[in-house]
Amino acid sequence: MRASDRSPNTRLAKAVMLAALLLPMLDPGHAMAQAHKGKVVIAQAVDAFSFLPMYVARAKGFWEQEGVDVEVRIVKGGSIAASAVVAGQAQVAATSADAPLLAARAGANILIVANILDKGPAEIVIHKSVLEKNGITLDQFEKMPFAERAKLFKGLRWGIIGPGGLTDLQVRASIKGGGWNPDRDTTIVNIGGSPELFAALNAGRIDGLVQNPPYTRQAVKEGFGVYVGTLFDVSPIFTDFAYEVLAVEGEWAKKNPDLARKVVRGMARANDYTRTTDAAVVAKEVHKFFPKIDLDILTASTRSQGRSVAAGARVTRKQMEAMVKFYIDGGTIKPSEAPKLDEGIFWTTEYLPK
Repeated sequence: MRASDRSPNTRLAKAVMLAALLLPMLDPGHAMAQAHKGKVVIAQAVDAFSFLPMYVARAKGFWEQEGVDVEVRIVKGGSIAASAVVAGQAQVAATSADAPLLAARAGANILIVANILDKGPAEIVIHKSVLEKNGITLDQFEKMPFAERAKLFKGLRWGIIGPGGLTDLQVRASIKGGGWNPDRDTTIVNIGGSPELFAALNAGRIDGLVQNPPYTRQAVKEGFGVYVGTLFDVSPIFTDFAYEVLAVEGEWAKKNPDLARKVVRGMARANDYTRTTDAAVVAKEVHKFFPKIDLDILTASTRSQGRSVAAGARVTRKQMEAMVKFYIDGGTIKPSEAPKLDEGIFWTTEYLPK
């Protein structure tokens, strides 16, 4: 690969071109015209349960009630979602916060306007054989504080989706949270996607993973997985954190403030409904989006995920600082590449409900 191909600006340009292929609208001008009529396209990074409030908003009709016609398009990753917004192929990106962070590094005028999740929702699960090898019963393990459980992380094989990605960073943070060095004290194995990680843990080819529900809950239900904790057990940094966000192109929001407010208000309503409604009720309402998942697993996953949903979709500087620090520590960006975190440059509360 040429050095120029590795530059953030070149990667952004390629992602913008790919976004145009994955979001086949007539043209960017048509997308903007539709936005003026009250039509908004949200590019959602992946079809995943970590975007639970997005599915709640659709199931409950919150955006329609706000008077905005929202079309959610599932794309192939956060960089595509953010690039679709930059290219004018979508008005809003629903994505993990690293995507707008990288877009901003490449010079894009992108603005985080709402938090979907403000805590690290991923769960740590290890194979039951780890307990057996250490002579620990499940009952004994469940009574241990997280710090004691994490002592078992040493020597384990941890599965990730890919090196340098979010799962890699989360696994490394979890191992460090247990007091171990990921490279010296453990083995990190590149497995592939979430289904592949689930299968590898089931087969005993890895000993641990860090994933969002429902895969973690399914592993526990089937008896081969043992729940250890969540990311916010690992470190205080994940207890107030920009994890999944809504991001817009800055000029679009400036020209369409009422529309931006309606989108964010619908998101805030979905967040608060998810947080305050019984998990079994929420699970039933979104089950149509996840028909292959048993309702009991979906209910348990909803209960777990609900703890990470941001109240009122709030965005704060502290969350931005925690998120940026996480990606700097993980090597995703350099300190010199981080955006200024004064409100109004990379994030804003302007469009949140007052």
